[in-house]
Amino acid sequence: MSDGCTIGAKRLGDRVVMFKNRDLLYRDFRDRVVFDSQTFGVVEVGIGTGEALGISIGGNSDGLAACTATVLATSDTPYDILVEEILRHDRSVDDALITVQDRLDSGGRYQWCNIVLATPDEVGVIELGPDGCRLQRDPTLVVRTNHHLLLPTAALVEVSSASERECAGPLSSSRRRYAVANRLAQQAGTVDDFVAMLRTHSESRAFDSIYRHDEASNSSIPYLGCTCYSYIVEIESHSAHRPVMYVACGNPCSAPYVRIPINFDATESERSEILRLFP
Repeated sequence: MSDGCTIGAKRLGDRVVMFKNRDLLYRDFRDRVVFDSQTFGVVEVGIGTGEALGISIGGNSDGLAACTATVLATSDTPYDILVEEILRHDRSVDDALITVQDRLDSGGRYQWCNIVLATPDEVGVIELGPDGCRLQRDPTLVVRTNHHLLLPTAALVEVSSASERECAGPLSSSRRRYAVANRLAQQAGTVDDFVAMLRTHSESRAFDSIYRHDEASNSSIPYLGCTCYSYIVEIESHSAHRPVMYVACGNPCSAPYVRIPINFDATESERSEILRLFP
């Protein structure tokens, strides 16, 4: 299932904040969540089949968080399967890069995407494309929308079909959205700042908007979809790697962000109570 997301992560002192707006064609979509002693994450599912296809955004007990955004919805393996493997086994940006490279070296081929990674110590992005991957590492901030900045895929993305891009939209719109999100993320210093950023509209409220509407004036735009979920994950270095996830279901302009504290040491019954908080 392809999505047209705005994603990123920023270190703020001894903590890191990861964010994602999830833009899908399916207005009534409802998330599924996996939660055990090592991993908490939003499950990517196949529409129609209900098959689990990995993790779209989540974190693990070692303090690593990850999320994804589509670049091109090819016929290859869904990239969220890689993200689940990373969160199941890895502790750092370097570990995640090794996992991805090993899968590519073994002949794996995946839909094109950006994978944002974050720990309280660093943030990074793995760009995954047709001929391999590239890593951007940064001590403070990374932001991505639905195109690559390092891999030379722009010309291919620009001539791809609307169905291959789906909710990712035109390359020019993704670039405009990236510029706005990057500027706002540079200025953000609190969770409330990131909430405000994820609620930001362009004038069109369409593909170039961090938060997009499928309102009547846009209803004729193919594959536009709408923002169906908005997420923020916060991890503090001194909190035994217990992340807090803030989740808004539906229109983030009006939907509240529900605070969900994640305790990987929780009992099975305690985990069930935590999962009930998820909207």
